[in-house]
Amino acid sequence: MKYLKFLLLLFFYQMSLFASDKFKSVEEIPFIYYELTPKQIALEAINMDSIPSIDTMYAIAREYIPENATFFIAIKMEESGVDNHNSFLAKEYNNLIGMRYPRNRETYCIGSTNTNYSIYRNWFECMLDFNLYMENIENSFKKKHKRGFKNDYEKLDYLFNFYNGFDKWYNDMVFLIRYTNKKYVK
Repeated sequence: MKYLKFLLLLFFYQMSLFASDKFKSVEEIPFIYYELTPKQIALEAINMDSIPSIDTMYAIAREYIPENATFFIAIKMEESGVDNHNSFLAKEYNNLIGMRYPRNRETYCIGSTNTNYSIYRNWFECMLDFNLYMENIENSFKKKHKRGFKNDYEKLDYLFNFYNGFDKWYNDMVFLIRYTNKKYVK
């Protein structure tokens, strides 16, 4: 819908140039061509105000945060639930994965709750912020081990105790990583 509005606006702008007598014929009007990429079209079709299904979220994550897409989906499922069964933080603050407010890194969050959880404008910005967080985590892993993560299980092992230190969380995440890799990675 936004794409159609943009094209109409562009058309009327070009017609106003013709009507202003600057140009003698329609052929003289410079044509401004703007094309949306498939990623932008897919994102335009998604409602940012409501949390999409896990499958839809994975499709978007695969395009925008490919190296962390399955890991993000696994954490989202553990932290805030699946398809219309979302946590309070997810529903009220668009915090799908229980991210704390960052003190000293780039972020997409717009504030914090009184319990120091991040607040986001929409679920998509939460996903992008998770990717920024994981880039920082991977950089610290690279400094220590002189290489990147091999897989999502290694990410989990490295994050355990400072992202979440509960054994139940760890065991659930092992299961969910296996599930998301089996379902989405071909």
